Amino acid sequence: MSRLLLAIALISFVGTSATLAKPKQTVQRGAVLSIHTQFVPDVKIQSASLTWQAYDHVDPVTGRMDQGDLAQRLMATSFHCDAEVVARDPVVTISCKVPLDVADAIYYLTSISIKTNDAERTYHWQNEPFDIEVRVKGGERVTPPYILSMQLQQNER
Repeated sequence: MSRLLLAIALISFVGTSATLAKPKQTVQRGAVLSIHTQFVPDVKIQSASLTWQAYDHVDPVTGRMDQGDLAQRLMATSFHCDAEVVARDPVVTISCKVPLDVADAIYYLTSISIKTNDAERTYHWQNEPFDIEVRVKGGERVTPPYILSMQLQQNER
């Protein structure tokens, strides 16, 4: 029993170490992100989009929560982008630009949506083997629009 527990602990440690040590690609806002993927043969993708999400305001250098720069904390921590699709059997390249209003952080690909002649499908990271992340740091940025207040107005009939 103790050997089994030791083996499980060792496997967990090796798996965790490999995950923590994996290199992260760093890009600036405005850069193009390209995902290479394969679908069943002869699929004709008309359009695609990618959704990326950062789960905290993480300092891309230290990996810790960024409490400093107010402008960074007010910027978006997720983005959805319509993508350009280039198909060269068997590889499909799906590319889109990082928006200028996203915060410096580590973003994870959370979904890919594709449209073909006869179908639309969204693949989510919970159901598919996504393990794609990118570090966004620096580059030109725009001030995101801020909502100062919002109110639901009830229409009377």
